[in-house]
Amino acid sequence: MKYLIDYTNEPISELLKEHGAFFAFSDDQFNEAKNPDLNKEDYCHVFGGLIAPKNNAKAVLTGLAEINKRGIEQDI
Repeated sequence: MKYLIDYTNEPISELLKEHGAFFAFSDDQFNEAKNPDLNKEDYCHVFGGLIAPKNNAKAVLTGLAEINKRGIEQDI
């Protein structure tokens, strides 16, 4: 039996990598994952610990919505 995460896990990982987004719950995690060419001010908190460069935040949200929509269609 497959679950929604079985359809969405890999595409979400690819999306986050493509847009430089990552999960961080502390300053140490943020500093380890951030792009050294960007400043802290160049990032924004998207939701639930998800951090993305400000200029990519909308693309990340749009991509996540699309991936979940396709995943639900496959799961049904």
